[in-house]
Parts: sequence; C-alpha cells; structure tokens
Amino acid sequence: DIKWLQPSMWATWQMMDRSSSWGLIKGSPTQRNVEGATGGFFIFAQFTRHIRPGMKILETNPYPSESDSHSIDPAEDDDMTLVAMSADKIVVVVGPSWPQGYQGWGAERGSKGRKLKIDLEAFQASGEAQVWCTWTGDIKLETNEDSGEREPNNFGLGKAEYDEWRKTKYQKVAPVKLDGSALPINLPKDTVCTYEVPRA
Repeated sequence: DIKWLQPSMWATWQMMDRSSSWGLIKGSPTQRNVEGATGGFFIFAQFTRHIRPGMKILETNPYPSESDSHSIDPAEDDDMTLVAMSADKIVVVVGPSWPQGYQGWGAERGSKGRKLKIDLEAFQASGEAQVWCTWTGDIKLETNEDSGEREPNNFGLGKAEYDEWRKTKYQKVAPVKLDGSALPINLPKDTVCTYEVPRA
C-alpha cells in the first residue's frame, strides 16, 4: 500500500482495538480500559519514526541474492522492502518474507531470514546505516471468542514477562557498514528492521 499509494502523511484508522488484532493499543474507550501497546504499535514505529513528511518513496529492486530465482519482479516478489529518501538520508525498511498467497493469520509468515543488497550509488549514500529492529516471532495467536478466528494476542502476561517481551521491540542494534555503495542486509527471520543511511 505504501509503495503504490505514495502517502504524504501518517494516519491510522484504528488506534485502539479490544481484540488486539488491528489496533496499535489493546483496550476499549467504552469500557475505559487500556491493556498496553500491541506488537503492531512497534512495527508501525519502524515506519513512522523514520519516514517523515516530505520524503520521497522510491521503487525497490533488490539483487537476486535474495532468492533462488534470478528474475525477481519487485512488484510481485518484494512487497516487504520500502525505501524512502530526503535531502540528508535514505531510509530502508525491510520486513520478513511473506507468502504472496497470504490466507489469514494461520499462514506461514516470516519463517525465513532474508539477504539483500540494495544499491544506493545513485543517492550518494555514505558511511554506515543506523539500525532499529522489532522481533515478531513471539507474537502469540489465540482464538477470538466473537469471530472464531486466530488473532495475535500478547496480553495476560505478568509485568516481568511483558518487560522481557518489550525488550525485543523497536530496539537500536549494531550499525551496518556499506559495501561500496550497497547496503548489505541480513535480516533474521520474524524481524522488521529500519536502516537510516546518511547521504554525502
């Protein structure tokens, strides 16, 4: 959606959700309760804290090293990489591999790591990328009592468990040096990472 619609601002249609499936915060205004931030809150931050108004969203075209195939079509095969640029930096957000025939929460998702090299020569990239990551592999699936569908739910944890869960969300990790003009990405499975690369 972001790649094709080229949005000019960030907005969310459902900030709060009592089932924790769509909302960034689990809770209910009518019941006057807030349980906490969902995994989606931190994934949203991977985009919104780095891709800011005025930045241009670019087309992505990863090297074939990502796949066994040497004929990657970015429009069909790489829906999970987003690149945006401003006058002073390039932002690359990379998500886990996702099956194109996605069929609900029960589908295999994010089960493989990804290796990419993104050529940034045309954008005067320099130095090293600062990196922030959110691990999604601990998101629990539970059956929604109303719909009967499997949905993500990480609530009902004790404070210590929640604090441990939170430590894997939107964390700054070791920077990544450019390989010439290319940004090498070695994304662990079940992870979303954002790379900020300065421009010369």
